[in-house]
Amino acid sequence: MSKIYYYLKQCLFYLFLIAYILLLAKVLLFKEVSPSELFNADRAISRIFSLTPFETIFGYFSSTHFNLWIALMNVVGNIVLFIPLGIYLQIFKKNKKILNCVALACAISLGVEVTQYILGIGRTDIDDIILNTLGGMLGVFVYKIIYLLLKNENKARTAVTFLFCLVCVCSGACYFILVALTGLKIKIL
Repeated sequence: MSKIYYYLKQCLFYLFLIAYILLLAKVLLFKEVSPSELFNADRAISRIFSLTPFETIFGYFSSTHFNLWIALMNVVGNIVLFIPLGIYLQIFKKNKKILNCVALACAISLGVEVTQYILGIGRTDIDDIILNTLGGMLGVFVYKIIYLLLKNENKARTAVTFLFCLVCVCSGACYFILVALTGLKIKIL
């Protein structure tokens, strides 16, 4: 029974990792352009960038057309999207120093923003790097708290897998409740 449990736990862990990587690719790189049209010569290329820190964030909240939902989705969404990255970095890196993992999360976010600029997809923004790095840092701290409570790498990894299962179930339940209560169809991806 313990071997079956071990393999099931491993499968779930890597399934969530693959799903997370695909989610990142969809949200960060293929939000506006599909992979099949990425290198289409007729595709409109957009190279918008902002290098002024907090300009976009303050713009969301000070606009005359202020929309709380859009502001929260962009600000909180960028943070939440990188929390799992911080957790995974703690699990996979041998050097689990906080600063190293946060720097790597920042580098990954910078890499995504540079890729968006080179490919002409989305908006390249320093605020995204700031928010994504903050999310990665929060993920590192979440893992550190889990590890401090359990004091065992394997138990912490199991707890992370369980946590991701719980997040998926709760997210799905919230989606279906919102659809049932409001009648709105919410586009997920």
